[in-house]
Amino acid sequence: MNESVRWPAEQWEAMLRFIDQRCGLHIRDDQRASTGVLIERTLRRHGCRDLDQLQTLLRRDGDAMRAFVDEMTVGETFFFREPKHFQFLRETILPQANVQRIEAGERQTPRQETRPIGLWSAACSTGEEPYSLAMLCDQGGYAAQTRIVATDISERALEKARRGIYRDWSFRGDGLERAGPYLRSRPEGMELCESIRRRVEFRRLNLVEDNYQQVLGGALPLDVILCRNVFIYFSAATIQTVVQRMADCLVEGGWLLLASADPPLPESLLSGSPLSGSPLSGSSLSGRRLFQAVSSSLGVFYRKLPVEPAPVESAAAAPAAATPAAAAPAEPRPAPAQLADTAAQTPVTIPSSSSVPASPTPAGASLVEAPAPLHRAEVSTEPRATEPAKRIRDLQARVHTSPQTALEQCEADIQRHPLSAELHYLRGVLLLETNRIDEACRSVQRAVFLDRSLAVGHFLLGSIQQQRGQLKAAGRHYRNVCELCDALPPTGPLPLGEGGTAAELANAARRRISRLESGG
Repeated sequence: MNESVRWPAEQWEAMLRFIDQRCGLHIRDDQRASTGVLIERTLRRHGCRDLDQLQTLLRRDGDAMRAFVDEMTVGETFFFREPKHFQFLRETILPQANVQRIEAGERQTPRQETRPIGLWSAACSTGEEPYSLAMLCDQGGYAAQTRIVATDISERALEKARRGIYRDWSFRGDGLERAGPYLRSRPEGMELCESIRRRVEFRRLNLVEDNYQQVLGGALPLDVILCRNVFIYFSAATIQTVVQRMADCLVEGGWLLLASADPPLPESLLSGSPLSGSPLSGSSLSGRRLFQAVSSSLGVFYRKLPVEPAPVESAAAAPAAATPAAAAPAEPRPAPAQLADTAAQTPVTIPSSSSVPASPTPAGASLVEAPAPLHRAEVSTEPRATEPAKRIRDLQARVHTSPQTALEQCEADIQRHPLSAELHYLRGVLLLETNRIDEACRSVQRAVFLDRSLAVGHFLLGSIQQQRGQLKAAGRHYRNVCELCDALPPTGPLPLGEGGTAAELANAARRRISRLESGG
């Protein structure tokens, strides 16, 4: 279709500017033909004689404009899209944000209730991305500590997102496997469980409109914004404006995640070094350097700079608080030789409020120099004074003597160390002592999710499933125990094994398997 023949050139260009201004969509040359078909269909539907009349109608009629937007913005998304981004969230962003929110609450005078970790899925389309976030937070033990808000310009997309029913195409890659525990089959597709659906607040927001504060409201301030596969449709000017508004919504040190296909943020918004950014002043951000680019093997991510960067000397002298690195990612499953190494955890630096946010190194991801400007972060190797290992030894000693007191302490420790597989495992043991089997099972499952190499966790899950009559599941866990223990030194101490060895636990698991197979 040749648009210049169908409509006067000035009307066509004016219509394209209108779409850019009202929707943020920058129509490329290769998109003009398909856009012309959509506009022609809209003209016929409303009986407009030309583009000027159509534009007047859309400005006046809110329903017509919303229907036009729905047709212009056909979202393409699926569960756990770009898995490395979710790995970076789990291993780096969420642990740091959790520690920072707790420490911020403790500094309040008088002490106030700790705010939740705020996550925003911008341009969420039909909801697969924010629901993936909700699942990630649930699996990592952050469900009670997070608030997830999701926005989109399309009312139709938001209606589908709120229903939470999806077909196979939304579960491409390993999406179905990762979302499976939260789904149930319906005639019309796979339905998300209520516990995940209620974790996400859906709201309508047009990113090109200056009303972020009003729409997001109580969800502010935010720790993370995901705005993925959006900027590929925006002009450079629109990107600049949207990023400035998003920066206003983030806490200092908060993160902005873009898709791999999105253009990188313009250098005018990035610091040339972690201390060279200009101070931010309220919402007047034009010309300010807002973010530091952080590059790792998992991608390039953007972290908001502090309001008043500290001098180099004071930043170097500032004490660094570290938090244990997250457990190994659930997929791909590590080889037995890797599973044996359960003690290696590298803490990452948590910046103080007066220092520049560090560029953390997640497990398995090495920092590399990205296209300038970037800063290579320093990673602390000093153990955190409150690391859970000390608590674990104390809790183990009180499992059988004062389980209720130990359980209360364990749950308090989990609030501060939600990615500690050992603490979740011990919570499961303590729950069993108080005969809360279902809760115990979920807690041990979380421990195994966080650390697939936790042989005692698999053994306990096998015992629980065997008690429930789930014999196939029990057998799988016992076989995992054998595989894991066979990769360990047979007479060496077993993590959380209370003096037992890998060989002893493997032999116990084989006896259980033998009884299951014989029907005994």
